[in-house]
Amino acid sequence: MSAALNMFLDELGVSAELLESLTGIARLVPEQILSSHVGVARAALVDPFGRVHKLQAESMIGREPKAAGLVILDGSVSRQHARITKRGDSYFIADLASTNGTSVNDELVTREMELRSGDVVHVGQVGFLFLQTESPIPDLLPINRSAVETFPTTRPPTAALDDDEPDESTYIGPPLLPLQLVSPSGGGGGLLTLGSVTVQLTLNQYELLSTLVDRMRSEAGLDASIRGFVRSSELMVCVSWDTRQPDENHLKQLVRRLRRTLARESIDNLIESRRGFGYRLRLVPEG
Repeated sequence: MSAALNMFLDELGVSAELLESLTGIARLVPEQILSSHVGVARAALVDPFGRVHKLQAESMIGREPKAAGLVILDGSVSRQHARITKRGDSYFIADLASTNGTSVNDELVTREMELRSGDVVHVGQVGFLFLQTESPIPDLLPINRSAVETFPTTRPPTAALDDDEPDESTYIGPPLLPLQLVSPSGGGGGLLTLGSVTVQLTLNQYELLSTLVDRMRSEAGLDASIRGFVRSSELMVCVSWDTRQPDENHLKQLVRRLRRTLARESIDNLIESRRGFGYRLRLVPEG
C-alpha cells in the first residue's frame, strides 16, 4: 500500500485491523477485484487490500465486467450481484437476486438500503468498507478499464465467466475448512481449532459455537443459501446463562464477545447473522 493511500485511510480512521477483518474466509488476491472509475467521486468501497474503488452515480457490482462498477472475480459473487445508486447526497445498495446475498453490517439486504460511511458491506463472501467524504476522493490507486478487459484470460479457476453458464453452477457455497471443538472432561469451556489456530473459549462461547457447528453438519442436504442457520430462540435454550431470564440482547452480546475473541486470533467473520434466519457459520466444518 502506498504512503499516500496509508495517509488517506488513516485520516478517515481506517485501521489495518479493520481491513484484515474484511478478508473473512474468502481467499483472494488483489487482481480478483477490479474497478474502472477514476473521475471525481465522494464515495468509495475499500477492499480488503486497502485499495479505494470510487463509486459513480450508479455502480454495478458482480463477476461480469461492466463499463461502470466493480468486478469481483470470486465464485461466491454472482454475475450481476448488487447495485449502488447515488440519490442526492446519499448512496443506496440493492441486491440483484444474487445467489449468495449482500449484507450491510451483517444484515441481509432484502430491499434497497441506505449506506452510511463506515458500513461493512459483504458481496457474497467478499467484504468492503463503504466510505463517504465531503471532499473529492483523491486518485490514489487508479485502475483503468484495460485491466478489466485483459484480466479474465488469467483469472483463477474458481472465477468462471462463461456467458452460457448458469449462475447457480458457479456457486461454491461456504468453504470446507478443518475445524475441531474439544471440551475438557471437567467442563468449563473448550478449545476451538481452525486450521493451525487454537482458541480458548468460555463455556457459553463453546456451547454457542458447538450448536452452530452441529447444525451446519446436520443440514448437508439443504441449499447452501439457507443451510446451517439456528434461530435465536433455539440458541438461547442451548447456551448456559448467568441470568435467569436471558433475552435476545444477551445473545447478541455473547456473539459480539465471541467474535472479538476470534478476531484476536485473526479469525474474522466466522459467524453470519441474518434477520429472520438467525446465526450460522460462514464455513462447512471439516474434521
